[in-house]
Amino acid sequence: MEGMIARLRGEARKIAESVGGESIALKGSKWCISLELSVAGDTGAPFWIQLHAGQINFRYLDAEEPGVILPEDGVEVPSGAKLVGWEKDLFCTYDLQEVSSLEAEGLVDSIIQNYFGLGGDFEFDVKLEALG
Repeated sequence: MEGMIARLRGEARKIAESVGGESIALKGSKWCISLELSVAGDTGAPFWIQLHAGQINFRYLDAEEPGVILPEDGVEVPSGAKLVGWEKDLFCTYDLQEVSSLEAEGLVDSIIQNYFGLGGDFEFDVKLEALG
């Protein structure tokens, strides 16, 4: 598992460097990084995470409030993160303005491992797009 997370982080860092080392998660960033993740060989809809303009947005799989479900699943949401919006079985968005880049990386890792339940062998695609 750690090998896959390290590869994913490496790809994300290469993308950040390609736009001048700008932190994509910072407010005012003009970039969005999208991660699509799936179990190798699975034909279902992929899991996804987006980091952009000071927020994290990800595929939400539940009908109950994220403040209840995420901790039950072992996701440690940093204390500085603020829930911005969510829709059952669709998406969840947190503001990360008061969160360090290390905490943001930890949140992404935790969502992948604990919420999405992706183990040692998953496939991913990383995309970068300019906003506005």
